[in-house]
Amino acid sequence: MRTATATFLGILLCGSLTAASEAGFSAKPTATRDGDKVKIAFAVSAPTDVAVFVENAQGKIVRHLVAGVLGGQSPPPEPLKPGLSQTVEWDGKADYGKPAEGGPFKVRVALGLGAKYDKVLSSRPLSFAGQSSLGTGPDGTLYLRHQYMPSVWHHTQIVVLNRDGSYRRTLVPFASTPDNGEAKGLEVMELNGRMVPAGREGTERDLFGLLYGPGYSNLAISADGKELYGLAGSAGVLRLATAGGCPQGPPVAMFEKDKNGLGKEPVFFGSAFLAISSDGKRLFANGVSNRYAKEPLSAIYRVNAPERTGFEVFFGDPKKPGNDQEHLGAVPGSMASDGKGNLLVADPANNRVLVLGEADGKYKGEIKV
Repeated sequence: MRTATATFLGILLCGSLTAASEAGFSAKPTATRDGDKVKIAFAVSAPTDVAVFVENAQGKIVRHLVAGVLGGQSPPPEPLKPGLSQTVEWDGKADYGKPAEGGPFKVRVALGLGAKYDKVLSSRPLSFAGQSSLGTGPDGTLYLRHQYMPSVWHHTQIVVLNRDGSYRRTLVPFASTPDNGEAKGLEVMELNGRMVPAGREGTERDLFGLLYGPGYSNLAISADGKELYGLAGSAGVLRLATAGGCPQGPPVAMFEKDKNGLGKEPVFFGSAFLAISSDGKRLFANGVSNRYAKEPLSAIYRVNAPERTGFEVFFGDPKKPGNDQEHLGAVPGSMASDGKGNLLVADPANNRVLVLGEADGKYKGEIKV
């Protein structure tokens, strides 16, 4: 750090510059008494950020005069003026409006300031709450969805855990990127020149409602570990990249009204589950129902992946539960692909696990439980 100092009536002027900055002082800081005020003048050699503040004899900052960027595309905050040459006044007062105490004082002009990661405060990455859903990748990576602070202003988090249960990273909320690349298609707002996901409730594109689904559900992970699908709201399915981000925008409502056994208000029931085929080209869902129904339809549905289109019945009869090789019991359970072309379906009403061909939905066997 390079420092320029000058003493004036008990005020020490210090110019500080971090080594990483290319800007310097073309005119070192000076202080001039002007009645009951002090004028601090300086000039910089290139665009840079600047902060001017007053310290007391103990080194505590008693007055933050100004901080901003000189020579940038936008005008700097007052009392800074456009340009690289500046004059800032100090009226002798502290931040709280009364005369500063604890002199002699030191006025510091700092350039090239920056921020670097130090540590996280007040975070509990392994504290889960509210509705929870799980999904496991092919390498044993565990993805967990939960509603954080469910009794207040909740929002959804998806965290990634290692095989030993240790915390790896957070997948949702998305990272903040200048081009909104992570949260593609979702509501965003500008914060200090960066696009960040919005946190307002009320629309399908807002972060708070993201992946807020049935009370009992799961996350479906593709066989290559790159894609994650989850239920969103009452009728949507969201596709995420496990490396981070939302590659295809907001959730897709894949239901077709008045078709495939559905009425005018198709929704996911209180328990609903997803599974992805071994080749990643088909997504299976159950727990589909009509709003205000007492239980879900006794069928498994299929859509094309990743588009989430072409909704159709894959197995079972939506209106007629059964226990043979063509029917499914009421309230079907979770599903999973075995990676070898078979779909395993929990059928708790009939005390069995069905084995179905992923390609055609044909019965291939069952496991009694």
